[in-house]
Amino acid sequence: MTPYEIWGIIKERGVVAQLGARYHGTVEVVGSNPIDSTSGSIKLPLLFIFLLFLSLAFAGWQVVFDEEILSTTLSMIESARWEVLMVSFGVDHPEVIEALKMAKRRNVDVCVVTDDRAFCSLEHLVDAKPDSLMHEKWLLVDRRVALVSTANFTYRGLKEDRNVALVMDEEGIVDALLEEFINFSKGLFSREKTPVVRSGKNWKIFFAPGYDPLLEIVRVFEKARWRILLCGYSFTDPQMTLLLKLLASRGLDVRLILDAHWCERYAHEELSILRSGLKVRTFDGEGILHAKSIVVDGKWLILGSANFTRSARFKNDEVVVILEDEEIAAKVEKWFMEIWEKLHEKACIAE
Repeated sequence: MTPYEIWGIIKERGVVAQLGARYHGTVEVVGSNPIDSTSGSIKLPLLFIFLLFLSLAFAGWQVVFDEEILSTTLSMIESARWEVLMVSFGVDHPEVIEALKMAKRRNVDVCVVTDDRAFCSLEHLVDAKPDSLMHEKWLLVDRRVALVSTANFTYRGLKEDRNVALVMDEEGIVDALLEEFINFSKGLFSREKTPVVRSGKNWKIFFAPGYDPLLEIVRVFEKARWRILLCGYSFTDPQMTLLLKLLASRGLDVRLILDAHWCERYAHEELSILRSGLKVRTFDGEGILHAKSIVVDGKWLILGSANFTRSARFKNDEVVVILEDEEIAAKVEKWFMEIWEKLHEKACIAE
């Protein structure tokens, strides 16, 4: 049975609607019913036209950076005709909130999932597990176009911080996100949820903690021949450190940009080890470096919500996409190198 069929059964039986009146597992529904299971029937005449439009506007893969993620997010929400699913640690950007409210006024089914430690003024499902975070960051519109991001849908995440996001209309990606959302609608988070993984000709998507991000990263690193460029917010995983140092010792050009605000405060020891044998620069500009991305040999891109920590591997709800696409990888590499060079220039001025 496909995720589409499973989702149809869930809506038909009112499982999601029932969440509006009570706790379901570790999920708390804040506000009224997030999904009206009877509202889709009157929208079918518009659906075909809209899907045709999307096939022209969002064909293939796109990568967007920093404040572009906000405009892309708003455009996707505004184009929704019958359903918007949003998952993020927090959702508080005023323009995003207003776009979601406007979508609801158009009778679009809107459902938001956040962590209970974050704020969201909309009705939403909440992951209230105390020992893990709802850390995934993605948006799915009309089960057709998806955005997987390193940014939370917050004012800081979409306005101030450095982030990267992928936009795609791959059917397998949509299936995977729907299947993961079904986990959440059943109150299944972290290690309790059903593991989800999908792959295509040149891509793979998976969700932690059911799948260990480091093991998937290793499979890409095994193909590396000359360069690894890594962006990270929090970095505390000694196994990842060992792996990068091993690759550097074999002659690979390994470069890291890490957020200074987090790493120098909470991971000073790991940062010192990384700096011994690796090319490391720390970002201490306006906002924070919140991206979690790796470009390998200008060919592979690894991107998602998972930081380079053991919590991301074994506790938190995380999403990661691996893509083999030289054009997309080149754009992320260009973004990385622009930050890299600016940090060098800043260091020279300071000296």
